[in-house]
Amino acid sequence: TSREPRDPTEEILAGLFAGILGLPRVGIDDSFFDLGGHSLLAVGLVNRAREAGLRLSIADIILHPTVADLSLRARPVTPASTSVSGPFAPVLPIRTAGEGKPLFLVHSGLGFSLPYLGLAQHIDERYPLHGLQSPAVDGTSPFPEDIREVAADYLRTVRKLQAHGPYRLLGWSYGGLLAQEMAVQLEAVGESVDFLANLDGYPGSTGRGDGEDDQELMLRALEGLGHSRSEFGGRRVRISDLAEALRRENHPLAGHGERPLLRLLRLSRAHGRLMEGFSPGHFGGTMHLFAAAREWSAGQLHELVQSWESRTGGGLRVHRVPCGHEHLMHPEPRAVVGRLVAAELRRLDATQNGGW
Repeated sequence: TSREPRDPTEEILAGLFAGILGLPRVGIDDSFFDLGGHSLLAVGLVNRAREAGLRLSIADIILHPTVADLSLRARPVTPASTSVSGPFAPVLPIRTAGEGKPLFLVHSGLGFSLPYLGLAQHIDERYPLHGLQSPAVDGTSPFPEDIREVAADYLRTVRKLQAHGPYRLLGWSYGGLLAQEMAVQLEAVGESVDFLANLDGYPGSTGRGDGEDDQELMLRALEGLGHSRSEFGGRRVRISDLAEALRRENHPLAGHGERPLLRLLRLSRAHGRLMEGFSPGHFGGTMHLFAAAREWSAGQLHELVQSWESRTGGGLRVHRVPCGHEHLMHPEPRAVVGRLVAAELRRLDATQNGGW
């Protein structure tokens, strides 16, 4: 019963929906997600729309998933926006528009920011969202050897997008340490960071990855990508199983065979080693620590929280999320994180600007 396209923009978008979802026809009232789309396919839809002359963000599709609504968000591609960003470019443009200060999302140990896409559903449209990604994911750069050097490199990218603070940073796991080091370096040059969120990342050895074999590493990678180890019924998982699981959901990683996945696992292990050997500096502001409450015993979590207390001058605010470490960007925990982050950003704006 969905209506037919009424203008050229709706015709283009309906055709793009049908093409990327493998359907013969899409009406303007059909939802991209109800038809089988997901946030990863939205990355490809953004690039195809750009090639067709329409500029959209990934967040536009997540928040306005029908052709009719999305056509109202589409803008013509301008000379300044003609480049097509791949899913593993140094910056993943989740949401590029908005009058608020941007939130920079620092990748986890997997090296890319695709798991953050769903946060756009929970964080107000006024805030741009930029995912920072490792150039080592696609093999264009060697594996990192020093967290401080990586932080300095990422800050050069950040400051091209936002010249001056206050800055807002969020990182998951390895990205939590990296975001904190970025905040330390920004303060060292006189810039301010008014929001720092760390999703269950801790300095030193947590004991979780000690002696972890390739099997456990693959299972954790699958969970970080939104899957459950129960999908495999307890049997031993091979790299081909990981590739097939990603192929079924049209994940951008799935189109290049098994070699990129092996590289991803090695990169994740390299990031883990960097975390274990890193001693963070002192950040003068407040850290919001989102602890994966089901990953740790009460005693373990107490010790992990203590590892940050002496390194935050503005105090530590701990938010316990009822999930495991790798599940923090699964839908329900992600909603918890997103709502808390959104509330704090609104509070900051109200404090600084007298409300909006």
